[in-house]
Amino acid sequence: MEILFSRAQHAASELLFDGAVNGKVIGHAQLYPYSETVLGLNGLWLTDSGKELLEYSKFAEAFFSYLKGLGYTKLFLITEDLEFGEKLSFQLEEWDNSGWYPKYIYIRTL
Repeated sequence: MEILFSRAQHAASELLFDGAVNGKVIGHAQLYPYSETVLGLNGLWLTDSGKELLEYSKFAEAFFSYLKGLGYTKLFLITEDLEFGEKLSFQLEEWDNSGWYPKYIYIRTL
């Protein structure tokens, strides 16, 4: 199954992408530009029809490969809620527990 990705919107503060199979959107990604080759990942999710077709990790890996093809080299993930874990190969870059909750910063080389 081939997932075709396209840029849905581009604003100064964020990039939105759609992923489609046979012309039907099955997932979305929301990112912010960190530099010319580095992006921050705000969200990555499947639609209801996307959940029926494939696993979340397959969608994510296909999207990361797509970003690499566009010339991006790294993804940052700053989150307390999303847990990509080792399955999607994000590595803990740093953490800061000076606030109310610790902030974990993960990085993935594309």
